Amino acid sequence: MKKFSALSMLLVIMLLSSFILLGFTKNQGKENKKSRKGVILILADDMGAHLATMGTPGIKTPTADALAREGVLFTQAFSSCASCSPSRSSILTGMYPHSNGHWRNTYTPVINAPEREFTKNAEKFYDHVGVHESVPTLTEVLNPIGIYTGITSKFHLSPTWKYQFQGRTGKGSSPDAYYEMTKELLEKAGDRPYCLQVNISTPHRPFKNHLKHHQGEMPDVNEIEVPPFYADTEEMRLDLQEYYGCVEVADQCAAGIIKALKETGEYEDALIIFTADQGMAYHRAKASPYYAGTHIPMIIKGPGMEQNIRNNELVSLIDMMPTVLNHLEVEIPESVQGKSLMPILYGKSDELEGRDYIYMEHNSHGPDTNEFYPSRAVFDGRYYYIKNLYPEKTYLLPADLEFEEKWGNHSFKATVNARESHPEHYRLLIELQENRPPQELYDMEKDPGQLKNLVGYGNYEDIRKALKKNVESWMVETNDSILQMMGLK
Repeated sequence: MKKFSALSMLLVIMLLSSFILLGFTKNQGKENKKSRKGVILILADDMGAHLATMGTPGIKTPTADALAREGVLFTQAFSSCASCSPSRSSILTGMYPHSNGHWRNTYTPVINAPEREFTKNAEKFYDHVGVHESVPTLTEVLNPIGIYTGITSKFHLSPTWKYQFQGRTGKGSSPDAYYEMTKELLEKAGDRPYCLQVNISTPHRPFKNHLKHHQGEMPDVNEIEVPPFYADTEEMRLDLQEYYGCVEVADQCAAGIIKALKETGEYEDALIIFTADQGMAYHRAKASPYYAGTHIPMIIKGPGMEQNIRNNELVSLIDMMPTVLNHLEVEIPESVQGKSLMPILYGKSDELEGRDYIYMEHNSHGPDTNEFYPSRAVFDGRYYYIKNLYPEKTYLLPADLEFEEKWGNHSFKATVNARESHPEHYRLLIELQENRPPQELYDMEKDPGQLKNLVGYGNYEDIRKALKKNVESWMVETNDSILQMMGLK
């Protein structure tokens, strides 16, 4: 009986030792996994600063709202340029488009094109405009040091060989597709640190392409707040309803991404950035220097960072690359013009040299010279100044037939149809085509819709002069020579 007891005790001790060792090994594995650095950049397409947590009425964005509670919401975040390619190039270089060379939208391969199409040996010529060879991109910095890089859904970067993402995937634009793509890239990363740019396709037009994935009820058309620079008509409200519905789809796609992060154990330790490349696809917004085109959402969450904070600092998408590199403990190239937001994220704002001004630009939405209309903008937190570099240019607005058939854009036609009942909104539309003023100045506190140009009003002359001098100095400092390059100066 004693021998049996001793044997039993020995077996119990051996089993306990095995369980302890197994538990230690598992915990050690978890610790090793947690020790790696990871970045998830969730980038919506053509989405203005429209979130429930930012006070947008009639909209439901629970995923973004939850991230904001767990991180920092930047209320004054801006795109460097309200066109897709230039904006995305500034994210991945930390530079303004006119400085890095990628000053307009470019033609590029689709995300699932053969590998050869992303090299200098591509069978097809895509575009001669893109970042300068001398400018280091985020992938060029991260790939050589063993950090896995991946991208989903949309490429739109030029030249392709400057952005050698190790993983590229496109599986659709539904929430389930984003869950699958995120898991796929995380699996390919293995045990390596990683930086994934998860591009969400919505709310880019045509809205109908995305609304088929909408989960739940659409926004109530009567609760929608029509921006003050658009005619408040039923036709405009219906178009805006589709836009806000697509914003909700973007939030639902982000939920799929978050689900994948939680299932793989990466959620708590990854740096998660939720933002957009530029504002909504409407006139006086996307492809323009106006506030509605440059003001974007930005939420950042990460391990040990501040939570449930609303920060009002002026920040830009050029700050993304230095912030990501700072988190990954990688040296920031001297070419970077942005600033790391890490001091804000860790509650050390006193260590950040804050901005008094934020700068934006527009050059040309695409290669068509008809679309070339360069402008520069500066914002000090209250006054928004625009310098139109080529005011004598007549910009031919595309026919409403193209807006309707190709992009499903009903806002142009809605504005034209309301020209008698809403003449001021019609004037704002036509002003985009011809007779643009050389300078524009708006008091965003009193006039958030930028309806009244204050240039010429004596009370604002000192402000106009100061902001004009400021933006012109910035242009010199950042080697802004777009007019010379186009042979216009």
